[in-house]
Amino acid sequence: MKRVVIILAIVAGCQCGPIYIPQPDPSPVSDAGTITTTATLIQATCVTACARLAVLDCPAARPTTNGTTCAMVCENVEHSGLATWGVGCVSAAVSCEAADKCGGPL
Repeated sequence: MKRVVIILAIVAGCQCGPIYIPQPDPSPVSDAGTITTTATLIQATCVTACARLAVLDCPAARPTTNGTTCAMVCENVEHSGLATWGVGCVSAAVSCEAADKCGGPL
């Protein structure tokens, strides 16, 4: 009976109306993978991150010794639930060193 009372108290205190979702900060890059500029809004992906690494001629853009592509490595990291590449950050990086600082453990 105590459990029912506790559950009812929690549910009664719950706001069940519309939920306000704040708009993203107008900063150039967000860790969520969205790149924003004054002209465009694109969704960053592992493909865009690897394309940027290739333009910068970063070692991370090259396949691994067993032939795994940059995009496949990125996807594996992103889906691991343990770490992130920070694809939005990598996609907007101005140097390999800057790209190396993106991402990290979750």
